Amino acid sequence: MGTMQDAIRDHLEEIKAVAVVNTNVASQTQTVFNGEILASAAEQPVSPAPAPAEDIDEDGVADIIRARTAKRLQFVADRDPRDAELQQRHERSGKSEANLRNLLSEKREVEQLLREETSKLSEAKKAGFATRDLALLQTGIEELTEGLAFITTVKNALEGKYPEIKAKLDEEQRLVILHQWFLERFAKETGGDGVVRYVAKGTPTPNTANVKDMDAFLKKGIEEGENLEIIVSVSKGESAAFVAHDGSRWNPRYPEMMEGLRICKELDAYESAIQSVEQKNLQNCADNYIAAGLLLTPAQITAQKKSPQNRHNLVNMLRFGEGFCFVLIDSKRPADLLSYNVVRPEMKVEYGDNKEGNKKHMLRVTSITAPQFVKNFFFPEAAGDKSVMPTFYFDDLHEIATWRKINLVIRDSLINGIRWAESWEKQAGVMEELGDVSRVSNLKTLDQLGDGVSGTAVIRAPKSWYSDYASDIGFEIVSDGKTVRPGSLATDWSKKLEVYEEIIDGKPVAKFFARAKDGSFQNERLQKLARRNEQFELSWIMPAAVAEHGAESLSADNAAGMVMLTDAGGRNGAYVFKVSVREDRKEKEVDIYRQVAYVVRREDDKLIFVAGLTHYSTHRLTEGGFTLNTPYVLSELRGFVLYILRKVSHKVLDVPYDKLPDHLKGIRETTQNGTHAAQDPASLREEQ
Repeated sequence: MGTMQDAIRDHLEEIKAVAVVNTNVASQTQTVFNGEILASAAEQPVSPAPAPAEDIDEDGVADIIRARTAKRLQFVADRDPRDAELQQRHERSGKSEANLRNLLSEKREVEQLLREETSKLSEAKKAGFATRDLALLQTGIEELTEGLAFITTVKNALEGKYPEIKAKLDEEQRLVILHQWFLERFAKETGGDGVVRYVAKGTPTPNTANVKDMDAFLKKGIEEGENLEIIVSVSKGESAAFVAHDGSRWNPRYPEMMEGLRICKELDAYESAIQSVEQKNLQNCADNYIAAGLLLTPAQITAQKKSPQNRHNLVNMLRFGEGFCFVLIDSKRPADLLSYNVVRPEMKVEYGDNKEGNKKHMLRVTSITAPQFVKNFFFPEAAGDKSVMPTFYFDDLHEIATWRKINLVIRDSLINGIRWAESWEKQAGVMEELGDVSRVSNLKTLDQLGDGVSGTAVIRAPKSWYSDYASDIGFEIVSDGKTVRPGSLATDWSKKLEVYEEIIDGKPVAKFFARAKDGSFQNERLQKLARRNEQFELSWIMPAAVAEHGAESLSADNAAGMVMLTDAGGRNGAYVFKVSVREDRKEKEVDIYRQVAYVVRREDDKLIFVAGLTHYSTHRLTEGGFTLNTPYVLSELRGFVLYILRKVSHKVLDVPYDKLPDHLKGIRETTQNGTHAAQDPASLREEQ
């Protein structure tokens, strides 16, 4: 018992530590704070028991410190020489690697020379060369043999001293041999006929009869290359040395190796050869379809669309009861034949006489512009190899939507063609009505509505002018001076515009037409729309200005009267004109041209700008320092006014810039003889 108590006493602190740990594990399976479970016991870190203090010889500590200090100082003293030695060994290893590479290269070259000279000697003996001549060849062989022995000795010595370098070079050589073995299957030669042929066993030479074999060979080659880890696939969008026809992309596994890049180039060349053969086959097939009249060439398409018999859409064709039209094929299937990639896939639908039953109309698909659909459209399974033109009889176009026993692509294309034609005619009707501004009782421009004037503004911007959208833009904007709303007329496409949607429920004029410092609308979409609508607005503003001011509309017949001096044909009167000018380039990547229009009055050799017919016209004039209703002497004009008069002379009178009269040549310098020098050529080019 006494012995046990002594043992317990000796290890009392360890026993207490273990007891504390066990208590924590047993009692703290979950830690709770303010009623919330924070963590399980397993998640709670347990502080380890402190290690018992080690007895040390306190009297010897000072000696230990001195010894460790001396050791540290010796380490510092030895460090630089050590590092220098390590660097030296590293550099020596690098030089040895370079030497080994050179030796291996030289060894291959010497071995090749030795094979060539040995062959020469053998041939010389057979040919009966003289002994002294044979001796010369033998001497060369001996020199090469001696050199090869030296190379081998040095190589073996270096490889023995640097086994890691040997292993590295052996692996590189293995890879080279592997790449070369793979490349052997793409060995080729050019025959006397100029045709390139693949000579390796199992490699089919591209021709029109073995496309399937070529595809199989290439697919197998790609798989083997990947399995051998000499090529690797890359994701779409990454640069690739080889892109297969199916879109898969590949790079060499070891791009630093010339052979790796060659493999990708050979795969690419073979892929290109396959595609070339396939294109020939497809073109031959297309030529047969063209000869049969089932497929139209691009030239035929262009010519037929210009024909007066082209009714442009199905609805219009039925209205005429004759002619033909082209209908877009409703399919995303691309053309396999590259020459038809840019050709819009359409089918030519002709109106024919009804020779069956009592139906009112007959349509027939007679040809198409897409070779990929010829077989599907004109060679149904039931007809065998005989071509059949799809023919349909009906009373109403909308019956087509109920048909189930016809080619679905043709049916869907006809349905969409009908919908498009009806929508287009509806849109065209709205655009035509919008163009008749005489029906609008209180017609205003967008800028006038923006200034708080009540009335109706008409937006009529063809798609060629409003290129951000695929259709014509046309709608009305009505304002009572406080609130702006859409008018009663609008095309379906226009109703999808954000500008239109903004005002459906009404919007304050001040907010919708808020302007920037330069006078443009802060709403970028509205500003763009206003800019594109200027041409239409001027179409009715200018005739009104002619009537209001008793003016002449500028033309080639009267332009000289406005811009020339009196003694050169100038004459008094009022004129209305417009001209295209380049918009201020501030923060714009491309040049934007605007139309400006003015009413001017000519009084002798003075010009008075009576009015700018658009907001932008007035802004550009005043921005240039000019004031309305102020006379300006023609020979003293500068800046923007001179610029637009020069444009009038150049565009309307067809006068080259370098032939303009002196009073239109801009800044002039008086010379000693009193003549005037024209504005510098750079300025002229800027205006042009």
